[in-house]
Amino acid sequence: MAEVDLVVNTFERTYREVLGADLLLEIERTNLSSFARRVALINNVDDRADAERMAHDAVQRGAITHYAFVADRLPQALEQTGVKTEEFGPIGHYTDWALTATCLEGSPWLLCWDADTRLAEPCDWIAPAIELMERDPRVMVVSPCPVQARDGQASADFSLDRELERSGDFALTQGFSDQLFLCRREELAAPIYHERCIARWRYPMAAIAPIFEARVDSWMRHHDRLRGVHLSSAFEHPRDKEGLGHMPHIPRQRLLRLAGIVLYAALRRLPLRPRCCRVL
Repeated sequence: MAEVDLVVNTFERTYREVLGADLLLEIERTNLSSFARRVALINNVDDRADAERMAHDAVQRGAITHYAFVADRLPQALEQTGVKTEEFGPIGHYTDWALTATCLEGSPWLLCWDADTRLAEPCDWIAPAIELMERDPRVMVVSPCPVQARDGQASADFSLDRELERSGDFALTQGFSDQLFLCRREELAAPIYHERCIARWRYPMAAIAPIFEARVDSWMRHHDRLRGVHLSSAFEHPRDKEGLGHMPHIPRQRLLRLAGIVLYAALRRLPLRPRCCRVL
C-alpha cells in the first residue's frame, strides 16, 4: 500500500489522552493499517513543557514517531498557503492546526484525524480510498461515513440523500469535514484557501471568520472536486456542542449569521442551483 502519514490534532483538553494512552497506536489498529509516520500535532496547550515531556515519552515507547507544535510550524504553513493570521479572527485554532498539518514534511498521503474521532468498528477503508482517488481525479478527500448517516439519522456532515453518484463502496458528494479526512498532501499544502462559496453558510461560525473547513469546501466546489464517503465504515465524533462557544455575540455578526441562514435555506429550496451548490 502507498505510504500514509497519520496526523492527530490535539490541544489542552485532549493531549494527555493522546500522548499518555497510546491513542495513535489504537487508531492504527482500528484502521487495520500501518502508517509511515504517526504524528501528534500539539496546539494551544497551557503547559508546553508538560506536553513536550509527554510527547518525548510517547516517541521513546513507540506510541508515536514524531510530534510538532503548531506554534513552531505555523509560520511556514502560512507562507506556503498564502493565508494570513489576520484572517483567522478570534477562532484561529479552527484553522491553524489544519494548515500546519498539511504542510508538515512526510509521505504523499495524509490522514488528518481529530483527537475526539473514533471508528465505530475496525475497518480497512484507507487502501480502497487511495485506489478511488488514483482512478478518479475528481475525488480530493475521502472519509468513512458519519455513524449517524450510516444508521439513518440526521447528520450535518453527510447523509445518503446528498449522494451525487456511487463508485463501488463509496458515495461521491460535495462538502468537506475536518474531523477525519484522507488526502494527497500536496493538494492541501498549496494556496487554495482564498475562495468563498455561498455554501460556507452551512458552517456555524461563517459569520465570524472563514475556518479551514469552509475554505477547503469552497475550493472543492468551485473546482468540481468531490468527497468520497466509504459506506462500509463509520466514524463517531461528539459534535453536538461543537462551535457553540464561538457563536456570534457581536450584533453585526449575529445579523450576518441570520442572513446566512436565511440565504442558505432559500438556496436549498431552489429546484435549480449553481453547480457549486448541487449538494447542500
